[in-house]
Amino acid sequence: MESNRAAVLWRIAELYPLLVDPLNGKAGLPGTGEGWAGMPATYTPTVKEFERLMAVMRERDSLVRTLRWHLLEWHLKASRVIRLEPVFVKTKGPHRRYLLDEEGNRVTRPVLGWCRDARASEPHARLAVCWIASQWGLPSEPMLPKAVGSL
Repeated sequence: MESNRAAVLWRIAELYPLLVDPLNGKAGLPGTGEGWAGMPATYTPTVKEFERLMAVMRERDSLVRTLRWHLLEWHLKASRVIRLEPVFVKTKGPHRRYLLDEEGNRVTRPVLGWCRDARASEPHARLAVCWIASQWGLPSEPMLPKAVGSL
């Protein structure tokens, strides 16, 4: 069973690309051309500590580096994809059949999913988050940024 700290850090890992992206995220502050773009309000001490511990993992033994790889591939490097899946209808008995349109073509629906390395393992990614939770260095517990509700 994972701790509340690990649960919050798992959510941070899920949302990480949005939390640190200053230009494309909803909370980002685009640059004015006068200087650097500002970091979004979602870039909190929790996110900074998460990044620090990810860097620490890179320097540790091979087991911890392997866990880090799984976390990177499961959340941070994963990309969203939309695939079309056929729609099935129930029939009498144990079988299902495809739903067909008027022309006899299979009806499909878009399904939002993830594209990640096939070797990436969610249980290993969760172990990586538990390792991060055990090494937490801030005096306060990790918290989701207030702006997460708008992401």
